[in-house]
Amino acid sequence: MSMEYLYFCLAAPIAVAILCLEDRGKQTMDFLFAGMTGCLLSRYITDFVAVRYAANAMVAAVEIAPVVEEGFKFLPFLVYLLIFKPKKEWITGDMFALALGFATFENVWNLVENGGAGIFPILLRGLGVGAMHVVCASLISIGLLSMWDSFYLRVLGTVGLFLTSVAYHAVYNLLVLSRFSWIGHLIPLVTMISVLLIRSSKNPGTDEKGNSPGTSTREHA
Repeated sequence: MSMEYLYFCLAAPIAVAILCLEDRGKQTMDFLFAGMTGCLLSRYITDFVAVRYAANAMVAAVEIAPVVEEGFKFLPFLVYLLIFKPKKEWITGDMFALALGFATFENVWNLVENGGAGIFPILLRGLGVGAMHVVCASLISIGLLSMWDSFYLRVLGTVGLFLTSVAYHAVYNLLVLSRFSWIGHLIPLVTMISVLLIRSSKNPGTDEKGNSPGTSTREHA
């Protein structure tokens, strides 16, 4: 089956939602749509570069695909930050929506290309791909947010975060294609769970006394 047909089947309902929704709901659907479209285009470019330089499957997956795929997630997000200047509380959620759209179409593509060997391998791969893209999205969005106020950190951080996400993606692909594929799928899941545990343990919404930021002691008296 042509992947373009699957793309239209998956993207068409999202396009309808974009036309019907407003405000934040519409914006989330925009990023989901952009993620699916970026996944389709990144596969075309990866295949083109691999054929152009006669790269085998391993080289394409480890050296070409991570750069192209992270670029298709990173560049639209960077343009979004520079042009639309969104609220800071929106940025991480928007990047997540972009990554999840990308991961959703990538999972469908892999399932159609490679078939399934049972529900557990399919589930593990689906969770691994989703977690890997979410981890890379978290790295970029949270990293940029923490450095955005300084011009020099913004420039250096943009390059550094992109290269770090490419390296993480490449290690994931390398492990998935080896006989230790289950380790490759578990690494992003463990990373994501660890980050969630650290965030929940810090309770960023409260201070040491349990008060929310900007709330005076008098209000609790």
